[in-house]
Amino acid sequence: MEGVKMVKPRGFRIAARALRQLGAELITSDEIALNELIKNALDAGSKRVRIDINNPFKLSRTNLVTKLISSTKQLTKSEILEVIEDCIDENSPPLFLSDYVSRIEFSDPKKISSLVDEMYNDLCSITISDNGVGMGEEQLQNSFLVIGTPSKWIDKQSDTDSELLGEKGVGRLSMMRLGRYASVSSGKAESKYNHEINFDWSLFDDPNLYLDEVDVPVTKGQSKIAEEQGTSILVKGIYAHWNRAKVSSFINEYLRRLQNPFSERNRFPIDVYFNGTRQPIERIYSWFKKAANFSALIQFTVEKTGELSLRRELTWRGKTSPEMRLWTEKDLLRELGNNDQSNFHSALVKKTLTELGSIKLDLLWFNRSDLNGASIDYSSSQIREELNLWCGGYAIYRDNFRIGMTGSLEDDWLKVDTGSLKSKGFSFNRYQTVGALSITQKNNPLLLDAANREKLINCNHLDLLKDMLTELVNKDLKSHIEYFKNNEVKKASSEATAQETLEDAKARLKRARESATSLRKSVGKEQQLVVKEIEHVLKSQYENIRKYEHAMLLSKEQRIEVLELAGLGMVVDKVVHELARLTEQTTISLLKLEKQGQNEDSSHLIKVIREQIKVTNKRIRTVDSLSPSGRNRKELFDLTKAVLAVIDGFSGRLSRHNAEILFTVDDQLTIRSFNVEMVLGLAALVLENLLANSIYWLQQGLFRGENKRKIYINIDTQSYTLSVRDNGPGIDPSNKDDIFRAYFTSRPKGKGLGLFICREIADYHQCSIYLDTMPEADGRLRTFVLELPKKN
Repeated sequence: MEGVKMVKPRGFRIAARALRQLGAELITSDEIALNELIKNALDAGSKRVRIDINNPFKLSRTNLVTKLISSTKQLTKSEILEVIEDCIDENSPPLFLSDYVSRIEFSDPKKISSLVDEMYNDLCSITISDNGVGMGEEQLQNSFLVIGTPSKWIDKQSDTDSELLGEKGVGRLSMMRLGRYASVSSGKAESKYNHEINFDWSLFDDPNLYLDEVDVPVTKGQSKIAEEQGTSILVKGIYAHWNRAKVSSFINEYLRRLQNPFSERNRFPIDVYFNGTRQPIERIYSWFKKAANFSALIQFTVEKTGELSLRRELTWRGKTSPEMRLWTEKDLLRELGNNDQSNFHSALVKKTLTELGSIKLDLLWFNRSDLNGASIDYSSSQIREELNLWCGGYAIYRDNFRIGMTGSLEDDWLKVDTGSLKSKGFSFNRYQTVGALSITQKNNPLLLDAANREKLINCNHLDLLKDMLTELVNKDLKSHIEYFKNNEVKKASSEATAQETLEDAKARLKRARESATSLRKSVGKEQQLVVKEIEHVLKSQYENIRKYEHAMLLSKEQRIEVLELAGLGMVVDKVVHELARLTEQTTISLLKLEKQGQNEDSSHLIKVIREQIKVTNKRIRTVDSLSPSGRNRKELFDLTKAVLAVIDGFSGRLSRHNAEILFTVDDQLTIRSFNVEMVLGLAALVLENLLANSIYWLQQGLFRGENKRKIYINIDTQSYTLSVRDNGPGIDPSNKDDIFRAYFTSRPKGKGLGLFICREIADYHQCSIYLDTMPEADGRLRTFVLELPKKN
């Protein structure tokens, strides 16, 4: 257009010093810098990476200068040399320090400072070398010198099995974090020469230069041996004082935790040399793992079919098999969806979990107040020292290499501790926990490293992962620790337990009766009939409890009577739970009836309510058969019918928990009579307790590979035994006797009396009850066997 000056558009130009600022922001520590260079070497296909750290000086630059100029008199050259030689590490190789000192004319502070700088720049260095594929001139120019090059990212997208550790193309900036000068030498197998790049990072400090104005040429280096390949990075003008203590700290506090301690890989792929001497890099010790109070493996799995599950296996010290807990997809969607049962929300949670991908968490938990008995070969101080090194919560490892400083005491990325970081004893916190959260590029592509490489980028998938760990896994672990603690201190008596249970039952029944009475006044005539039925059930059961209370007062002197009452109290507790649930559900159903009026749906609701009452009455009849008036008299009865009656009473609970019972006689589904002489109520009580235990544990998880909750009951008429087995988590063989002790329980709110009462009942009949000691495929025990009295 005439009269208008056209300006050629231009993009951003970057000042040279911006590169220095970028490196300082992204590479925030010497440890992170070396980690980046190590990952680059491994990504280049090198099987091992060698780090050579050379520093002959005991003192830092500043401290050595201060020592040389602190004298009140001017030092001669020989005196200067003597002071410097006193500050040399005794294990460093021979040095020719006199050559440096000979060039100084007098001990002026500026001259001394220049002398020390010259020596440190020449004699201190860090070299990272590998035998990977190497780079030729073209790659050095167009890839290595291109900040943010996408080559690794492209490789990751094209190769789903790739385990490349880097992708952002900024790791090479780590060189400027370590020292002022760097020299990169690299060559490919087919090349006759290495090619080199030399950096003086101070050139990038010039505020008047743009990045493209700093000349960094690629030059031909020395000739090399045929087929030799790899890259070497030499850093000089080292900023930090890498003395023996700093190298040791780097190895113990960072390098040892750089690789996943629970990985199956045997050899640590990094070699560190200090002043020419190789430094040991110990992996996590096997004895340290054994010293943990418990170890746990948590696996979130996305199956090829799309099914989701979360499985926890926890093994206490001294046990031979793990305790198991399983969250099904339904459980996960309910728990992680904040109880929002809408189809849309559940679908969104499932989509995010599926995209998150399969994840594994290994952890060790230590009771710091209980380290003395952890190992007979290692002292508590040794265990504590190692724990201090590894503790910090859950470190995140991508393809077995740690992300930043996650899992250290300084990084509570999961917000585990709320004011109890340094608590000891039965407390779940990072101070007592060593954990490794394993993710992979292949399975978890949406969990991305932050630009500074110290954590993961915040996103919906990370938020859901945090929820899963805090709301499900950590709460479950805390619960385990709590009831283990309770087992250690729980003291009560069976009589007191029965009395407390009856008192609680009375209070709950009273509230239920008041609720039903109030409800009857607010509903129509047809619904009132249903409510009256409920009131009748509650009233009769309340009267039963009063009879049981009276019987308890009259029978404190006889062991079997107290035993019966303790067991009865437990059964009453279960029935009252059924009644309370029935009252609550009935109230909800009747309110629906009141709102929607009389229609087809209302008649269906009434049928549902009546069915609920019918099931509850079955449970009440079970309790009636256990009443004190008829329980302590032995009689000949059909055990098959007694078992069927108990199963019938459990039909409601079995239905709610999606469990089924397979009852056989002599392993045959054809049921036939079998008479035994026992106390009917006590025999029923044993089966009640065993079935209640099975139903609870089946909710916690299933035997690996099974997906339906099953309980198997069998009467063996030849051996006179009744066996009960389920396909739940099972019991560790070391607990086979403990579970029958009074007050021993593995349930968070368990009283620890159910199986104890079962054993007492067996003893009363001069029989026994035990766990079949033949372990199943996972090493756990699952079959209870009750011996039956044989005919005279």
